[in-house]
Amino acid sequence: METAPIPETPPAGPGPAVQEHQVAWFVGNGIEFDLECRHPADPAVPCDRELLISLGGDGLMETHLGGKVPLRDGLLQSWWTGEPGAAQLWWDYKTSPDSGPAALPPVPDAPSSAPLRHTGLFGDIAADRRPRHLHEVRLFIEDGWFAPELTCLHPQDADDAFCDKDTLQGDSMLQYSHRGRTGLRDGTIESWWESYPDGSDLVWKYVDDPTQGQA
Repeated sequence: METAPIPETPPAGPGPAVQEHQVAWFVGNGIEFDLECRHPADPAVPCDRELLISLGGDGLMETHLGGKVPLRDGLLQSWWTGEPGAAQLWWDYKTSPDSGPAALPPVPDAPSSAPLRHTGLFGDIAADRRPRHLHEVRLFIEDGWFAPELTCLHPQDADDAFCDKDTLQGDSMLQYSHRGRTGLRDGTIESWWESYPDGSDLVWKYVDDPTQGQA
């Protein structure tokens, strides 16, 4: 199953209904926890701009699925610009009480329109560079300190720059942040979300099959 391409510009119109989004939260010099806001479009406990800021906004890193996500007091959206291999992921939060799901009450004193921008461990997250058609691995060290992200960023058809199973198995604390299916030199990586009574988890597996790599 192939992943749908990410649009070059913000989608026009209201956009498709998006049921969930994900936020990874980094605190101080170490990683404390990942906050995953995964909820229906009309949540009982809405996730909004004020909630995100109250949890430590200077450490926010928003990894967004693309398109538009309505929250209680605004709208999240993300889009890609640039060429493959040198593309840039942009995301924005515009506060607008009318755009929240099911006309939930707006946050008191929220401005009518204000982009949300945060600077995190890797600089301006709003201009975070994430080349398209590649994959990304996030590495966490066992003593609790957050290491620089290990990223395997390469064209999928490259012969001299690749990530394979041996590369990924180097650390017991390796966490793979991935969406969909990616062909590597000696197999494929697939990931999907599974829901449980107390939340959702990202499940990923590596399948050894040289015939599927670099398709």
